[in-house]
Amino acid sequence: MPELGRFSFSAPDYVRDSTGPFEFDEKVRMYSLDGRLYAEGDPAFYVYQLVSGVVICFKSLAVGRRSIDAFRFAGDIFGFDGDEKRQFSAVAISNVSVRVARRDAVFLRAAADRDASQELLAASYQELQRAQRRALRLSMNARQRIASFLLEMSERLGQPDNLELPMTRQDIADYLGLTIETVCRTFTRLDRACVIGSRTPRHVALLDPPALRLMVDGLGVKPSQSNPPATLAGAPNGEDTFLIRQFRSKVSLRGHAANITTASHRYELPRRVLPALA
Repeated sequence: MPELGRFSFSAPDYVRDSTGPFEFDEKVRMYSLDGRLYAEGDPAFYVYQLVSGVVICFKSLAVGRRSIDAFRFAGDIFGFDGDEKRQFSAVAISNVSVRVARRDAVFLRAAADRDASQELLAASYQELQRAQRRALRLSMNARQRIASFLLEMSERLGQPDNLELPMTRQDIADYLGLTIETVCRTFTRLDRACVIGSRTPRHVALLDPPALRLMVDGLGVKPSQSNPPATLAGAPNGEDTFLIRQFRSKVSLRGHAANITTASHRYELPRRVLPALA
């Protein structure tokens, strides 16, 4: 199985063992780390199904910079450019394997086959959702972008507690539209606030996912660099102090549980804050 160090990202059996409605080639193409699947401006001849590994799609900017549009994981189908030429480059950030199908053949099959048309519609809908999430994220501040990114990676990688990120901090910065200094500084602040634990740049433990969700919701959860006031001695870190100070009026206590209710979500507070809320 293609791997990047100890990280591996493989598609489910139904992806590895089936060409699907699009009739991808049974032969799997292999690309090594930094291998280029296609470059910006190339003819858009093929659609890709990622079997294993991770690919980034990006646009080159001035002065050697780039903007990463998407991270592609095992099972993703991509390459449906709207024009005849590629709008983005696609490069492997691990060893990857892909299947390909002719782009024009995919569209012709979708016009004649119900299953293929539904598959194409689903893929288009997922791309639309991804573009909408990205546009929304770029309207957020740096802390919200990092929190949203970590929750997205947790969901997509199927790693609810401990993330093994396949991308570098520079990749994250180029994806979120931030500088690498801002990304590193924000990770450090979240680590100090005990919202995450980051032993290495690629290993991130999600210690307090509800706090991350509150940040994304724009409720102002903000890591504090100061110690909690003595009156809140029951709260062991700055993040808990902020939760209590800002959201006491929104908290409902039911026995041994504490919840924050917003317009769209309901969050259970960490049990460590209960003594300070009592």
